[in-house]
Amino acid sequence: MKLINKIFKTIGLMFILVVVATLYGCEMEGVTTSQLTSPDFTVLVDDRNVTVFIEDTLNADSYYLYVYQDNGLKGKYAVSEEEALMGFEIYLGYGEFELAAQAVSSSTMYTDSLVSDKKDITLTKNTSSHTHVYIDGVCECGQKDPNGTTVSKYTISYVLNGGVLSNDAPTVYTVGETVFLIDPTKDNNTFEGWYLNTDFSGEKISVISNKTTGNITLYAKWTSTISYTGYYEDANNLDGKELKLALRVIITTGFKGISYGDLRYKLPITDASLTDSSKMLLLFSHHEVEAKWDGAISWNREHVWPKSKGWFNEDGAGCDIHHIRPENVSVNSIHGNLPYGEVSNGTAVKCCGEVVAYKTSSYFEPLDDFKGDVARIIFYLLVRYSQADSYNITNVAQSMNMLLEWHESDPVDDFEVARNERCYSVQNNRNPFIDHPEFADMIWG
Repeated sequence: MKLINKIFKTIGLMFILVVVATLYGCEMEGVTTSQLTSPDFTVLVDDRNVTVFIEDTLNADSYYLYVYQDNGLKGKYAVSEEEALMGFEIYLGYGEFELAAQAVSSSTMYTDSLVSDKKDITLTKNTSSHTHVYIDGVCECGQKDPNGTTVSKYTISYVLNGGVLSNDAPTVYTVGETVFLIDPTKDNNTFEGWYLNTDFSGEKISVISNKTTGNITLYAKWTSTISYTGYYEDANNLDGKELKLALRVIITTGFKGISYGDLRYKLPITDASLTDSSKMLLLFSHHEVEAKWDGAISWNREHVWPKSKGWFNEDGAGCDIHHIRPENVSVNSIHGNLPYGEVSNGTAVKCCGEVVAYKTSSYFEPLDDFKGDVARIIFYLLVRYSQADSYNITNVAQSMNMLLEWHESDPVDDFEVARNERCYSVQNNRNPFIDHPEFADMIWG
């Protein structure tokens, strides 16, 4: 009997607890949330723009608009309730797109809706009806003249050989059109005319006639207005290959070569400091050493054109005093037979603790103060020795254009002028590109 009473008391207590929990709002389980309904929308198209109207979705307070193209999401846009009602405008451009919308609520009682079904739209250029105007046989809209033929156009290219051409010079011409050419200008030169051949053979061209067809390349011929006397008298009125050959004769006539061994005693004279003849200056650094041969301890005889890249050994060009310069032994070794070039992220070459050059596995780049010196020595060798005619410039340098730039950016200095005079006293010939820097452009420009 007592057991039965306990059971009834327990049941009654549990009933009371359930009632109390219900009366006081005690939650027996977590709060449930509802998912918003996916919204519907309509689209108005205006050329490359679309305006989207999203229907009001119960309990939503904003929306997302999704734009897809080429099976990928192109953009996701937040749209307010007001924008959804008044129209949300976006620029898409021409092409095929898909649009979808999603309802969003800031309340914790609702979750975002599923993204709606996608709607396809295609935006294409609307070409209005118009009267076709054909220019060169084609209308602006792209339609070709059915009663005509497309007029052929060709290009005009110019090889200026150091000259300057005005911006209004013609660069194209149409078949059947007569085109008058414009003369270029060049300091210290008279323009002789345009030619169709690099050697200036044939007639000079001043007009492209209305019967001409095909692309055209024109070559400018110049005559120097500088008058040369004395040593360079035979260079007057010449340029290009003719000037190069004339200079070869000039600097070869009366040439007195010396031996490679003699350079040990002549270089301390030709490369002596301008302020202290007991010191000599080294190539690439201008560091001073005693002006005497010390058995290649302080300096070595440097072939500026690396010997293994040339046609010479230790005779001819290999012992020409205009070509050979004294150089630090270590720098000489590091330079090796690398051609000259402009490098990036190169290794620094040092002499006496100072950087004197940079190198990579492909090129050796001197400091700016020595680039012109190198270029003028190479120019001298190209003119002085006929063997150089069969050598590609890339054997010794990155390009001829680079050497011409070095020649211009690092002009002749007092040391080169003095050294040229000293070399003349030894070999009885001169480096023309030190005496007349314009020769370089007249030959290779």
